[in-house]
Amino acid sequence: MIERYLTRITYERGWAARLILPITEEPLILVDPERAFGQPIFIHGGARLADVRGRIGAGEDEAAVAEDYGVSLRDVRAALAPPTSAAA
Repeated sequence: MIERYLTRITYERGWAARLILPITEEPLILVDPERAFGQPIFIHGGARLADVRGRIGAGEDEAAVAEDYGVSLRDVRAALAPPTSAAA
């Protein structure tokens, strides 16, 4: 189990450089200090997770938000869903 999560870490010069967050089974969200000031972003589309959450939390339609940011609706729904035991 731990080894599976360690594969989500990218190392450079012996240090952790990027991390794919384990909030979903599929790799969807990336943390990279050189992109978006280290805030979590979608791997496909590059939108900040906080921006997507904020707009949907404000009542905007998920499909419209996904289209605006170039993120698939499937990825948006997966990232916003409560964590499952496999991803937790």
